Amino acid sequence: MAKDVEDLSEEARVAEIRGRIKTLTPRETEVFALVVTGMLNKQIASALGVGEKTVKVHRARSWRRCAPDRWPSWFGSRTAWA
Repeated sequence: MAKDVEDLSEEARVAEIRGRIKTLTPRETEVFALVVTGMLNKQIASALGVGEKTVKVHRARSWRRCAPDRWPSWFGSRTAWA
């Protein structure tokens, strides 16, 4: 029973994460996906062929849209990216 409640809680958390990610623009999503892998702004800029300032802008916008108070717990949720 406790496992079922835990599974439902995890499913709800993943659904919330996916819903927030869907609000991002395609470029914000690309940047967000690279940020959570641990890449630096400079590395992301090089990988995407854009300036570092552009990455910083997209990173900041995605941060605001995805509720930064919840990010630390989201990083452990790999299923949200699947």
